[in-house]
Amino acid sequence: MLANVVMWQGMPQNDWVGVFPNQSMNAFSTLFYFFYKDFREFGVACFSFLFGSICGFIYFKAFIERKSKYLVYYLLGVQAIIGSFMIWQLGSTAFFLSIVFIILSLKSKKS
Repeated sequence: MLANVVMWQGMPQNDWVGVFPNQSMNAFSTLFYFFYKDFREFGVACFSFLFGSICGFIYFKAFIERKSKYLVYYLLGVQAIIGSFMIWQLGSTAFFLSIVFIILSLKSKKS
């Protein structure tokens, strides 16, 4: 099963997709590859808006309300945006696992 996950993660870099007539692109060509591939222009507009809204909310919590636990999420968001210039970070298994581990480690303990 892990081999299938690794193969699936590598597909955007290895398999090019026809986006325009006579023009193929891969994950390195655009930040919105999965949004476009799954839902075309609608996906790019809606999911980019959603991603931006989440980033704005986290920025507000981290810097305006000064809640320190949101700083970690902010740094992950910055990594996702900057890293997307090279490869789409939200499709990376390591990035996804880092989010899961941060959520588990920052979860407040109820007594």
